[in-house]
Amino acid sequence: MQQHTLKLDPRHLVLPGAAVIVALLLAALLEGAARLPPVQAALPPPSVGAPHPFMDLKVNRLDALVAEHGEVDCIFVGSSVVDRGIDIVALAAAYEAATGEPLTCFNFGLSRTSVFDAASLLALLDARYNPDLLVYGTSFREFDSGFGNTAQTIQVAWSQHQLDNPSLSGWLAENAMAYRYILAGVLWLTQPATWEERVERESIIDAYGYSPEYTVATREDLYAPPSDYVQSAAASYTVDTTQMDGLRAINTLREAGVPVLLVEIPLPDVTYELVGEDAYQDFRTQVGGYTQQTGLPYWETRALDLVPPDGWKDRGHVNVVGAEAFSRWLGERLAQTDLLPGG
Repeated sequence: MQQHTLKLDPRHLVLPGAAVIVALLLAALLEGAARLPPVQAALPPPSVGAPHPFMDLKVNRLDALVAEHGEVDCIFVGSSVVDRGIDIVALAAAYEAATGEPLTCFNFGLSRTSVFDAASLLALLDARYNPDLLVYGTSFREFDSGFGNTAQTIQVAWSQHQLDNPSLSGWLAENAMAYRYILAGVLWLTQPATWEERVERESIIDAYGYSPEYTVATREDLYAPPSDYVQSAAASYTVDTTQMDGLRAINTLREAGVPVLLVEIPLPDVTYELVGEDAYQDFRTQVGGYTQQTGLPYWETRALDLVPPDGWKDRGHVNVVGAEAFSRWLGERLAQTDLLPGG
């Protein structure tokens, strides 16, 4: 039988090779252009591909803060009670007044972040930014079974890349600015409502991740008859086992050497009255009991009356007055510990 030897003509490789080279050059040119300040100023903020409307804004501002200062001392994580409740400027000023040391922190509060999802977010932020302290701000509301919708944000490729689950898309989202702008374009085309939320919040969030609220709720506002939905949710409140699993995951991070502190974010009296004192005390028993048993640092604040009467935005959040008062107390309290440099 006659055997044939396959021979490749080098000339046949010229066009495919040239195409690859041209593609690489174009990619390099796009990446270089995407990193130019004038180009970035003309484009909307890049995206890491997460569906949460505020995730990109927080990541971009935190990256900018790290680029300016080299590192951050502490990062606050939680739901909208953190996003609207931790005024980093007020906190840092109180801390520096007490210690003489400057403090660089960031507010990474994302609305509707459950305890379970917060555990993954804390791990992500520790892996990427390695702060001296991670603070999880929470209230009894985050431990309810119906709370939270940020799981998809934790599952996207960029987030998983931070958590040592690598993929090509995760690597590109982390390292290629041009790819992040492509992801922003996909978000604009496929999720217009999310895009609008993002654009609106872009002008509100400050350089330290804090979203100030200026509405002042009067006593009449706070005690106005709640909707049927709010009454039903309050009446059915229970401490959910999945959220307690999240608390255990947070403690596992601490036991692995990640510096974590839990802080109770204040709520107005009417919110505790709606859910009932027995339900709140059950929360205290379960969460407080677990933190005492394990040594997970947890600061309760309800009894301290830290928010003035004009410091509420609604039944679930402080406004700028309340955020400043609470954040100043928190800065002074941190100064009394050894959790941060200068404390």
